[in-house]
Amino acid sequence: QPAATGAKVVTRESLLRAFKDKFGEDFKLEFSPEGWLISVRGMPGNGERAGTDFKADDPRKAVARAREVIDASAALLGLQPELPLGTPIAKGNGISAQVYFKETSDGVPLAPSGNVTVDLGPQGELLAISSDYMRDVKVVNERRLDSDQAKVKALAAVLDPSASPISLGGNPVIWAWDREGHHAYEYNVQGRQVVIDAASGEVLFKRDRRRF
Repeated sequence: QPAATGAKVVTRESLLRAFKDKFGEDFKLEFSPEGWLISVRGMPGNGERAGTDFKADDPRKAVARAREVIDASAALLGLQPELPLGTPIAKGNGISAQVYFKETSDGVPLAPSGNVTVDLGPQGELLAISSDYMRDVKVVNERRLDSDQAKVKALAAVLDPSASPISLGGNPVIWAWDREGHHAYEYNVQGRQVVIDAASGEVLFKRDRRRF
C-alpha cells in the first residue's frame, strides 16, 4: 500500500527497492490480501552481511541487526506507532539467530497474533521475516480484575477435581481479534490454555495444549 509523505507518495515498489538494496536481492516475499508484508525467505550466505563483529550467539548483536531489519521494513509490515513492538528476545548459536518481537499496546503484549520474528544467518544475513502483526486494534474494556481474581475464573473453567490444580501464568495480555482487543490474563491450567477477560471474568479462549 502506498503511503503519502508530504507531497511525495512512497509506493510499495520503492520501499521494496530500498529494502533489497540494504539486505539483498534473493528473497521470496509474501504479502497479505491487504498488501502488507507477512513473510520473507532467503538463503544462508545470499544476503548482505552485517558488520565484521557480528556473532549470531551474541544476543546484543542479534537484536541490533534485527532492529535494522525491522526499521527498514516497518512501512512494508504496516507497523503503527500506537502499537509498537516491545523488547525483543534473541536466541542463537554459532549458525543462526532468531529475534522475537511482540506487538504491544501501552506496554501490554497483544495475543494470539502480533508476532514479528527475524531470522539471521551466521554473518548477520537476513534469512527470514515472519509477521502476523495486527493493525488498528481498539481496546474495548478496562482491567478491573487482578491476576488472582482472574485465576479463580480460570481454575473454575477447566479444573479436573481428580488432578492437582496446577496453574501457571496470569500474565496480562490484550487478547485481540477482528481489530477488537480485550484486556485479559493468560493461564495454563492442567495443560489447558485459558484466557480470562480482565473486566468481566469471561473465558475468552480455552484450548487443551496437552494434545498439540
